[in-house]
Amino acid sequence: LRAYLYQARGVLGADPSGYSDPYARVVFGNRSAVTHTIKETCSPVWNTTLILDAVELCGYPEDIASNPPFIVIDLFDEDVLTHDKLGRVVCKPTLFTNGRYSCSKLKWYEIGGVKKCKGDLLAAFELFKLGDGGIELPLMPRFENQKYLVPPEMSPEKQLMRVEVLTVGCAA
Repeated sequence: LRAYLYQARGVLGADPSGYSDPYARVVFGNRSAVTHTIKETCSPVWNTTLILDAVELCGYPEDIASNPPFIVIDLFDEDVLTHDKLGRVVCKPTLFTNGRYSCSKLKWYEIGGVKKCKGDLLAAFELFKLGDGGIELPLMPRFENQKYLVPPEMSPEKQLMRVEVLTVGCAA
């Protein structure tokens, strides 16, 4: 499984400052992996590919292909003594069993909570069948600063923008 976690937006602030120190944990089957923590933000940009190798799935291949298992992504606020849960995303991966690989697109997933939406996660998830009749894995993403990056062909297009704010006040 390759989990491409690009960014989150609108994450609830869990610290007294009004911000969080968010990180994400991806759980799939008997494997899990975590992103690095981004300090003091409600809109973290991880730009990280998490690779979960040798995931064992039980069942008939055709059943797994038609109904792949769920992936659970939990977001946490990292503090010195505690790790407060910020929300959860549950989704299914894009499955590649044979044929040619075509790069998935990042998609916004709603971060769920106990009472309401707690932001959005921009991510993509790819599950590859290996071995007999499986697909050849795509090249590994670029490794930089102790992490695999989201491939450039998958990353969102960035544009330079300018925001102008006009304020008008009345003096009494």
